[in-house]
Amino acid sequence: KVMILGGSDKAVASACKAFLTLLKEDADGKFTVELPNGRLEGSDDTIKPYLIIATDQKLAQVTVYDVTTSTDISSAKAVKTFGGFAEWAIADTRLREYEGKTVVLAAYGGSSVRMIDYETGEDIFSTNMTAQNPHAAEILPCGVLAVASSTGAQIRFFNVKSGKSEMLAIDYPDAHGLLYDPQNDVIFAVGTNLLKAYRVSLADDGTPVVTEVTEFAATIPTGSAHDLQPVYGDTDRLWISTGSAV
Repeated sequence: KVMILGGSDKAVASACKAFLTLLKEDADGKFTVELPNGRLEGSDDTIKPYLIIATDQKLAQVTVYDVTTSTDISSAKAVKTFGGFAEWAIADTRLREYEGKTVVLAAYGGSSVRMIDYETGEDIFSTNMTAQNPHAAEILPCGVLAVASSTGAQIRFFNVKSGKSEMLAIDYPDAHGLLYDPQNDVIFAVGTNLLKAYRVSLADDGTPVVTEVTEFAATIPTGSAHDLQPVYGDTDRLWISTGSAV
């Protein structure tokens, strides 16, 4: 009998992965395992913190919580706070990796978006040229920052690498959710009852180039599509929340 224990679901998963690396298959197809001293010891140093980033509209800031050992956000440890938002309505925030850095994305106010260096708190990119009421922001590996704006009914694509004003806008009714899919190299978008996907690159002059990938288009069963997130552990599924359903 093998018992694998952990103080959280994530710790159990890490222990299972570590155990599987010790399994050895012989020529007869039988598996054996050797445990040092009969036990496989874990360490907090081997488990990366499980972080959740949340918007705080009352204080006009975003806060990062460590929920590695506690899934209760009210008792979780706040490890980072980012402020300096001129307007209180922070509609969306997320943590991303970009060019070897952890970055914070935030869409807020009437027409603003920021990309912030997680370690230093300094702005990597910011603009107040999104369409009206930005609701979601997503960074792509090519250096394009996409922002979906609901009232403005557009998704705008900005060249972060240049730091200049190169931008492309496409119309999208009630644009709300965005999510980059690294497996298919597309960015998904939702609005009204539509799900669409786009492939994005940069032209020689630095202007974003956006092409719809129609094979991923779909109609959502309910209207007022709002948020779009990955189903962790299943790369073929997405979470979509609407005005009446998930």
